[in-house]
Amino acid sequence: MTIETSDIISSIAALIAFGSLLISFLGLRNSRKALRLSEEEHSERKLPVKAYLIDAYSYQKEKQRHCIFAISFTNQSSSSKSFSLLELEIEYFDSKGVHGKALVPPIHEERPLGLSIEYKQLVTPLNLMPGETVSGWIAFALPEKDSTFNRIDSYRVVGRSSDGQESSAAAYLLKSMDYHEKT
Repeated sequence: MTIETSDIISSIAALIAFGSLLISFLGLRNSRKALRLSEEEHSERKLPVKAYLIDAYSYQKEKQRHCIFAISFTNQSSSSKSFSLLELEIEYFDSKGVHGKALVPPIHEERPLGLSIEYKQLVTPLNLMPGETVSGWIAFALPEKDSTFNRIDSYRVVGRSSDGQESSAAAYLLKSMDYHEKT
């Protein structure tokens, strides 16, 4: 029995084709791993910023009611996040029983007693690095008491980023404090 040259060449070609098949399967497996890792990284970048309400209270100063919130923001994402706007969203009922919402901007000249020592003031833009937690306080002055806010249902401090994402901490009751000027 003699082995012909054509049989040797076809056997070598079959071995090379089988080797190419193994290499392509290994490449497929590696590309699937890379795709999975890329999808995980992409989903980690989309993780939100969590807001946690530490404390909230209000007091009457002159003719305005001031609301103070101590809040902690945690960036769970693997990319930096930034809030370009922090504001108070109030849900209320007026004297006629009609439900409404109001947005109140923060005031920066207020220094709340107690909180200003333990926490720093939150100002915009609020930049959060990946995995970073920032705790602080923010103050709001509600409009003078009139028929607009007969009963306030909820207070929600909302942080909004320029790309439309938002994070919020809500309070339904605020501790009432007495305000005394420092002399």
